[in-house]
Amino acid sequence: MAPVSSTTGTSPVTASAHLSGRFASSAARTAVKAVLTGAAPGDVRAATMLVEELITDARRGGATLRSVELARATSPPCLRVLVQRTETGTATGAALTPESADGRFVVEEIATAWGTQTYRDTTTTWAALNLGHRGK
Repeated sequence: MAPVSSTTGTSPVTASAHLSGRFASSAARTAVKAVLTGAAPGDVRAATMLVEELITDARRGGATLRSVELARATSPPCLRVLVQRTETGTATGAALTPESADGRFVVEEIATAWGTQTYRDTTTTWAALNLGHRGK
């Protein structure tokens, strides 16, 4: 997994969290709220939905959630999310299930940008969410 560096672009990271192991998903909501302390409530809700969907996606198909990393940058204000999972087998290229397709729609609607990278049996999904556009 690419590490969360001290910068996102040219902007310093002001808050971050690294969650790993089997308790990563249960601590994610609390971590999002902590990392986004002082952010608009609408941004916190959007970030929480995004992180929860990325975690749900990481567990689909029997994959194992390894870690979740959150980093808040100041200029432009954004949240960067990295979710890492271990795949149970080789990707088959099968069509998305309706549940997976719905999840991708949620990610597409909320994230400013997102993508995935796979190396051997480990897949990292990253997403960026611009902050300051959602108000209350």
